[in-house]
Amino acid sequence: MTTPKITYILGAGRSGSTVLERLLSSAPDVVGVGEVATLWRQPLSDLTCSCGAPAPECAFWTDVRAKVGFSDSTLRDLAEAE
Repeated sequence: MTTPKITYILGAGRSGSTVLERLLSSAPDVVGVGEVATLWRQPLSDLTCSCGAPAPECAFWTDVRAKVGFSDSTLRDLAEAE
């Protein structure tokens, strides 16, 4: 198994960063996760993955949450800490 590489795309509003993220995530073995900085600002049930699935039903996010130990209560704790 190879170590995943992470590319962080930062851009001002309306600069094209979302278009770049979607273009890159159309390649095989590339995952675009959208704006994860806002992950805890709304209930998980309201989030949609860039694949189009609701976050609680998305296989990718279910796997990520299980591996890092993020539960709904963890996300609430992050929101309170912010």
